[in-house]
Amino acid sequence: MRITGLMVQYYKSCTTELWYLAHGIIPQQEDENLRIGRFIEEQYKKREKTRNVIVDDSVSIDLLNSLGEVVEIKKSKKMNEPKLYQLYYYLLKLKRKGINLQARMVIPIERKTIRVSLTPEIERELEKIEKEIVQIIKEKKPIEPIRKPYCKKCSYYELCWSD
Repeated sequence: MRITGLMVQYYKSCTTELWYLAHGIIPQQEDENLRIGRFIEEQYKKREKTRNVIVDDSVSIDLLNSLGEVVEIKKSKKMNEPKLYQLYYYLLKLKRKGINLQARMVIPIERKTIRVSLTPEIERELEKIEKEIVQIIKEKKPIEPIRKPYCKKCSYYELCWSD
C-alpha cells in the first residue's frame, strides 16, 4: 500500500483527514490556507530557481538545495510536529533507497529554518505509523472526528462538522 509523506502529516494531525485523503476525497482546492501555502512555495522556488524533486510515487520533495539537503517549504510553524513528521518520512524513504540526507523545514514568512535529522527512535516510530496508517485506510468509513482548535481552518471542515 502506498503511504505518502502527506499521509504521515495527516496521521499526526487528524486521522479523519487522513482517511478522506486516502479514499480520494480531496480537500477544497480553493481553500484560502491551501492557496496561501501554494503561493509561498511558488515564490520561494522562484527565488531559489528550483522545482519539486519526485523520488517515487510517495515522495515529492519541495526542493533539494545545493548542500544536498531535503527542503520542505511551509506557510507557518503552526502544527509543527505533523509537518516535521512528513519530512522525517521523506528522509526514511530516501534512506531505504540507500540515500542518507539531512533536511530542513523552511518557513519563509517567519524567516525560520528548522534542521531535521532522522534518528533511530523516529525511524521506529515511523514504521509503527506506517502500520497504523494501513489500518486506518482499510476502515470502511471515516474515523470519528475529534474537534481540535484548528478544525475551523481545515479544508475538510464541512465534512466533519456540518452542524
